[in-house]
Amino acid sequence: MNESNLIQFWRALLADSYATWVLFRHGTCVILDPPGDDPAGRAAAFLRDNGPVVTGTNAADFDVVPAPGGRLITCYRSEILVYVSHADAPPEQDDLVVGLIGRKRRHEDAQAPRPIHVAAARARQPHCACLNAPGKHLSLQRELGMDSHYAEPSVWACRVCGRRWLRYFYENEAFSRSGRWYLGHVPVAIALGLTADGAKRALETLPWYFSGGSYYDGRISRSSGKILL
Repeated sequence: MNESNLIQFWRALLADSYATWVLFRHGTCVILDPPGDDPAGRAAAFLRDNGPVVTGTNAADFDVVPAPGGRLITCYRSEILVYVSHADAPPEQDDLVVGLIGRKRRHEDAQAPRPIHVAAARARQPHCACLNAPGKHLSLQRELGMDSHYAEPSVWACRVCGRRWLRYFYENEAFSRSGRWYLGHVPVAIALGLTADGAKRALETLPWYFSGGSYYDGRISRSSGKILL
């Protein structure tokens, strides 16, 4: 995939976000939060410190996430993502092989980080009704599938402000009034790289999230910490 197409892909993917991001020569994207000054320099330093693959450590781990026209390769730092298009690895290619391709590109960019595009945040993200009214203005972006707890996580986006939200729904059909859902605002970098089994953990690390459902007698409140199922 050439540089122009890579830039267009990331522009489209992050069009409704307020993120500052930097794209590197081999296709690695670093999303900065907070944006700050000198994004290219900060992103290069961050990638140099956190991008190299070190066998036997979490720096060698990755997940593969579906994306328009290809797949995103994540790593232990959610701010670092690599896009591998179907042109570079066809859809029938095994996720493990595609993940190794993405990991290799991340390592190459970390060894010699050369920014090819910098996209500065448009403005400070405004206050929005979605922060006070759970589910207001939200549209489904991606279903993550079922996790090991038999819960159903999904990623949503606010149509007004672009904020990403992680929804986590659990219900045990053998018990009445067991349905419960959790909804938390997550940074765009985390939302893009989320997998089903990482969703619960991602919510538990947030400062707060909404909770509701029949398990809570229909009451909606703000919670934090561990989610007990």
